[in-house]
Amino acid sequence: MNSEENFSHLVLVRHGQSEWNAKNLFTGWKNPGLTKKGLEEAKITGEKIKEQNIIFDIHFTSELKRAQLTGEIILSEIKQESLETVKNIALNERDYANYLDSIKTNPEKMGRGTDSHLEKVF
Repeated sequence: MNSEENFSHLVLVRHGQSEWNAKNLFTGWKNPGLTKKGLEEAKITGEKIKEQNIIFDIHFTSELKRAQLTGEIILSEIKQESLETVKNIALNERDYANYLDSIKTNPEKMGRGTDSHLEKVF
């Protein structure tokens, strides 16, 4: 919490672009790494948080390495690397099970006939 403003902050950050995001694939609970773009996104996010002078009390993340690495990069940017980190499976992305490795725009693979049905998946 920033003592000058006396506000509490909840900052929610999605992980940077993963290797599978770049290929437009469903990822779910698989653990692809971050792309170069994803690493840069995390760094930029950390810089923006630093500009706001936000001091965190705790860091929560999923058990997925792309989320953990994104958080680590952000914490490094804001010089809070020693902050307590809590990893919890409840914060994992939705598990797409049968759709893993599928291209998000392939409704036939998902047993659907049109892209309009895909919107309901997300």
